[in-house]
Amino acid sequence: MANPARVLFEQFTIWASAPEKSGNNNAVTTHASRRHMRDPAAPGEHARALACLHELPIMLDQLEARGLDVEPFRKSMIGWTNSALCFPDGWKGTQPNSSVFTPHLMDNLRNLVTLLDAQFPGLKSLDTAPLQSKLDEVQSELAHDTSLPDDLKAYIHAVVNEARTAVADFNVLGSVDLMAAMKRLEVALYAAAHKAKGAEAKKRWAGRAADFGYGALVNAAGQIAATPVVMQISEHVANH
Repeated sequence: MANPARVLFEQFTIWASAPEKSGNNNAVTTHASRRHMRDPAAPGEHARALACLHELPIMLDQLEARGLDVEPFRKSMIGWTNSALCFPDGWKGTQPNSSVFTPHLMDNLRNLVTLLDAQFPGLKSLDTAPLQSKLDEVQSELAHDTSLPDDLKAYIHAVVNEARTAVADFNVLGSVDLMAAMKRLEVALYAAAHKAKGAEAKKRWAGRAADFGYGALVNAAGQIAATPVVMQISEHVANH
């Protein structure tokens, strides 16, 4: 996943810069309006902010284990959490943005962005677009396949949906479930290759299984290994 401090800082900057006055009478708008809680994207923005707040203490533990003083950041966690958790009824309409996203909290979060970038240079987003494309191909092929039993097709559909959820979770949290979901899908697709009727269908499903096999797992492991949440999992994979 991306640097969670950076993601949080960028989201706070958007919320803090929202207009505080609107309308012909220059009335103060509510924070709910400023944060566009009715916008379809808003719940996702809040979920992403909370996911970053969940990830930050784990990364602070990693920094502390390297001998760095992270106490100022731990103290700021309370303020960052309060800012993210103030859903519409939590902020008074007359309260200015600056009283929620204070310079101190924002400066400290910006400092943490720089520190995490320096200490975890491999921290980056996994490009999940190719995975999503492969999942689309599997479901499209299932829809037109006549060589597999219905119960196996239903099971593979379920495993593909599970993999989609794992990809979505990884994009927000850096979830270790991504690799496990890919492995389960690989096994299910090899089962399809075994059960399929006809040499061509067997070969086709074996090819789909290979899309989520060793190479895909190594690619994912290599890119997510920098995230603290998956360090122990990566070590387990390396030792087996």
